[in-house]
Amino acid sequence: NGQARFDTARLASGGFGSAYLASEGSIRFDGKLDIALDHQLRLDAPTFSAKSDATDLRLTAAAVQIGNFSRAVAAPDTPAVGNGRAHVNALDIGLVGAFAWSGFGHSQFVSGGEIHFDGVTNTVTNRTDGRQINGQMKGAGAVEFAASRLSPATWSNFTVDFLSDPASRIEITRTGTPTAPLLSGGGLIEFAANTINHRGRVEAPQGEIRFSAPASGGKVTLEDGSVS
Repeated sequence: NGQARFDTARLASGGFGSAYLASEGSIRFDGKLDIALDHQLRLDAPTFSAKSDATDLRLTAAAVQIGNFSRAVAAPDTPAVGNGRAHVNALDIGLVGAFAWSGFGHSQFVSGGEIHFDGVTNTVTNRTDGRQINGQMKGAGAVEFAASRLSPATWSNFTVDFLSDPASRIEITRTGTPTAPLLSGGGLIEFAANTINHRGRVEAPQGEIRFSAPASGGKVTLEDGSVS
């Protein structure tokens, strides 16, 4: 039937240090899941979704990559609004390509180092004036990005788009100070939601940073101490 069910408890009991899980369709998270690895966790799919409002997902590794690594892909599906929860904790987090983050009411991406937004070469752009090297995370609900620094990859256009949910919220916070200068350049990063609160650090050297909220009822707040 083209479906596979994976018991995540086997990762811990099997002694795996790294894991790579991929799907050509979607990866769904069912129930309470706690996946912890010493090294790298990579999840590759066009759609990631909470199966129900009871979904409580926790991902922990030294490095976590989540996204759609396929080239020449279409725009992500419209995400469902739900009450699932997700918490991703790593020393380095990469969000890659065009994918949907669906059914989660509250998500946290917490990095002890950086969160980077990486585009891939696609046949479609993520905006009318966009580049074909791009990425797009389409989600709903509330999401928090906490890191020493958020940044797009070199010459990449990346959009975090939660506008399909009129109650959506993006929070950008800081976990520390970057330990090295940023070497990527010329990238564009856009955060789009009904409410955006920025009190962290977002950098795009020789590039562009955008915060987008609806003209009617939307709000963008750049708090004291925020860097962009």
